[in-house]
Amino acid sequence: MRTFLLFCFALALMVSVRAGYAQVPDDALLVYAVSIHRTPIQSWPGVGIYLGKGLFITAAHVVGTGWLTRPKVAIGGQEYPTLIVKEGSL
Repeated sequence: MRTFLLFCFALALMVSVRAGYAQVPDDALLVYAVSIHRTPIQSWPGVGIYLGKGLFITAAHVVGTGWLTRPKVAIGGQEYPTLIVKEGSL
């Protein structure tokens, strides 16, 4: 019985600690977010995530056909050209 109670207490403690990690602010990754600009300019925003070492990742539908949309990364209002390393499809 004592072992069962200790197990239940440990389980409750693990669940409560894990729930604490879920309380991360929504803007925690905001410093890694970038805008993706396409040609022609689209009415909806395209976003990506900075991975480090000059690499960014975004969804395939954001870039579309890279040779046609010629995407650029925008950080702080400054646009930078891109080189597509791998292009996916929907």
